[in-house]
Amino acid sequence: MRYSRGVADATPRDIFRLSDLFPVSFIRPYRKVAMGSDSAATALSASVVIMTNEREDDLKRSVTALLAQADPSWELIVVDDTPVLSPAMEAFLAENSTRFRYVRLTTKNLPRAGNVGITLARGRIVIFVDDDVIPCEGFVARHVAAYTDPSIGGVMGRIRQHNFPEWEPDPSPRDMGFNAFWHKHFNWKTRQPIAMTRGCNMSFRRDVLFEVGGCDEQFVAEGMRWDTDLGYCVRQAGYTIMYEPDAWLEHLYVPRGGARTRGLDLKRTEKYYQNNFYFLYKHRPPLWSAAYYTLAVFLAGYVRKEVIRQPALLWQIPRMMCRGMRSARRLARDIPATFLPAPVPDAIPVTP
Repeated sequence: MRYSRGVADATPRDIFRLSDLFPVSFIRPYRKVAMGSDSAATALSASVVIMTNEREDDLKRSVTALLAQADPSWELIVVDDTPVLSPAMEAFLAENSTRFRYVRLTTKNLPRAGNVGITLARGRIVIFVDDDVIPCEGFVARHVAAYTDPSIGGVMGRIRQHNFPEWEPDPSPRDMGFNAFWHKHFNWKTRQPIAMTRGCNMSFRRDVLFEVGGCDEQFVAEGMRWDTDLGYCVRQAGYTIMYEPDAWLEHLYVPRGGARTRGLDLKRTEKYYQNNFYFLYKHRPPLWSAAYYTLAVFLAGYVRKEVIRQPALLWQIPRMMCRGMRSARRLARDIPATFLPAPVPDAIPVTP
């Protein structure tokens, strides 16, 4: 069965990427860093942050859906690194200039855009959603209500994604190996602790984000693994990540713009491997977990449609993988303690 395009008739499923399924033993003990207190006022219950790039129509649809359930207790922040805005987008921003906060960045870096959103946020809870989503009614309130205990540092909401077949990996802290993918016994209806997060629908306490240093900006290009890494760091700091099925949204998975590109770009393939192996070097898992991960990442490079259609390019994959590994190893030698608060000197504020 594959999902239809309609929200009403889409079967809800919790979607995770195959290469996200790592054992919890992957996580090494986290050393807290003295960072100073975050003194920013958090008078609001939540801040919803959307990072976007060259998806104007999809962004407008997502923003409109969120504004339809706007409430004075939370705010919406859009961080955009689209190079040039269309006249239609400029008009949309002017029309809604008092309804949400919009900031344009001059550099493209998804984790950096996330840190700008965190820095600007005035809510106690920071909710990240993609720019191609339709949230459920009361979406923000459901995220906020999920923080029932001080030990909960983050919440992963349910993702209804209709372009995937029906499979349900198990993200429980007890069983995070590849067996979880094949056994398919995750109950998406049940609130439970999990071991990872996806940037499409996740939230964190703002003070916890400052505690762990925010989004790691060394995840380059489209920023693959920044969301997995952020959730891991929150768990390493001793907090629980809770799966909340009631805080759901529909992910339209638009095949253009954002973090997706078409065609086989060898430089992008190298950055794909760089991000994945930077994640590996940063968290230093046991040898068997590293072997699992390396194999999954390596094979993932071969199952891309562009490679299958152009067999002559197959020999390029190992070369790009080796180059990505070397770059990742260099980055992992000097990981900044924190990326927050994010400086915003290159930001171009468009609306108040």
